[in-house]
Amino acid sequence: MAPKFYQGRRTGPRRSIVTVDNEPLERVSAVAFDWGTPLPGAFALAQAILLSHLGKLPARSVLHRFTFLTVATWSETRWTLTTNDIEEALTIVRRHLRIACILCGDTGRREVRPRLWTPCDCARRMEPPPAA
Repeated sequence: MAPKFYQGRRTGPRRSIVTVDNEPLERVSAVAFDWGTPLPGAFALAQAILLSHLGKLPARSVLHRFTFLTVATWSETRWTLTTNDIEEALTIVRRHLRIACILCGDTGRREVRPRLWTPCDCARRMEPPPAA
């Protein structure tokens, strides 16, 4: 997987531009991207970043924890994020939640679209949670 470079900047009140490798980051929901607060805009941004990074939606618990540890803490009008930054944050999320699989949260099933579930690939190869 080639490294990606994410950038965001505010262009006015409740307006922002978010890109991945200089292309607009695709939205997963109709909610406008935002950061610096634990509101739906930050959740929508975290969801889009993780979907772009992982290629799949993560478990809701992972998404919420990632939002609160990263996106909700950004207070600047501009930010940058790399693939390595995301991987480091996901490692911390896994430790906090004590899970091995970020896609299903160790439940054995993952959400492929809102309210549509499928068995997770990890169900056949569950690993123990990372050491604290």
